[in-house]
Amino acid sequence: MTRESEISKSVADFLQLMLNSKRIVWHDRLNSGSVCVRKKYRKPEGGFKIYDRFMHLCKVGTPDRYALLPDGSMLWIEVKRPGGIVEPDQMKFKEMIDQIPGHHYIVAKYVNDIREWFEEDH
Repeated sequence: MTRESEISKSVADFLQLMLNSKRIVWHDRLNSGSVCVRKKYRKPEGGFKIYDRFMHLCKVGTPDRYALLPDGSMLWIEVKRPGGIVEPDQMKFKEMIDQIPGHHYIVAKYVNDIREWFEEDH
């Protein structure tokens, strides 16, 4: 079974092609939730102090990727493995985006989902 990370990589590769061909002006990945970051600082008196700190990322429901289009509009991309479902928080984000002119939201279970969106004259 194809993993979501593999699809996300394919989507990123395709978006890079779109960037290189000037079909988009920027793309990146977004992460939600929080992560633990280990910090290491030099003590004034010598030695090091190491501690863990939690970093909060994007809010839950934020799509996995986005692309900025040349006309200033945005494409929000939720990556799912085949058979994966859009979670309630992700659906709320989609519903919000659907109300904003110039913003588009797609669920990509295959890289062809992105390719087809661009072929639809976007």
